[in-house]
Amino acid sequence: MKFLKLLIFLSVRFINRATTQRYRQDTKSNIFIINCTETHVSSLLHCTALSRESKDVTFFFDNQKKRCRWNCLFQYDMDAVFPGWQCYEMEWKTNAALNKRPLVSSVYNNNTSNWSPDFATDGVISIQDVQIFHSHWEPTPWIMVDLVNMSKISFVRVFVRIDTGGKRFHDVIYEISNNTSTYEQFGFFRGPAVSGQVVEICCGSPDLGQYVRLRVTQGSDNSLNIAELEIFSV
Repeated sequence: MKFLKLLIFLSVRFINRATTQRYRQDTKSNIFIINCTETHVSSLLHCTALSRESKDVTFFFDNQKKRCRWNCLFQYDMDAVFPGWQCYEMEWKTNAALNKRPLVSSVYNNNTSNWSPDFATDGVISIQDVQIFHSHWEPTPWIMVDLVNMSKISFVRVFVRIDTGGKRFHDVIYEISNNTSTYEQFGFFRGPAVSGQVVEICCGSPDLGQYVRLRVTQGSDNSLNIAELEIFSV
């Protein structure tokens, strides 16, 4: 009987750790909440479980009021603050896309001075209509980042063009590959986004790959406009 109780105790501890180990407390300094699902919860663990079920990258917990904000939509805002709320984010070690040189389907007007794909991974979030990645108008624009090494991808964050044209980011498939010839889908954003929206896509369990590609899959007259693309590995 004592052995059974010990086994149950260890099992519960394992489940609790498995539920929380992929999130860590973080300070969000550049995103603003458009809206969230908010509810009363019994604990941080309860809030974490809701967020995992929703495949959220980020969630918020108010320990005093035992309130949880999850399933959120975000927008870029340099001065965003969340008084009373603790922010939690999926664990990551590095932004594997930073300063990598993406391959793309096209560049708008072939003008790399204004709309090079390099602007999508330079670590700078432009609020203008230039120094962003902007593709031609085409049926299926795409951007692909070679991470150089095989990486375990935890989540992807896209800062949609901020000044205008956010609705152009829609029906986007997120894919991963080891060799660029065969891709596996790990995420999808229906949209359409709004200007300045911050789109976070969780990989579920970390996916292993070297190449990450985003491409629009619906419509015939599309253009990818991305201020910044972040690919976080663990």
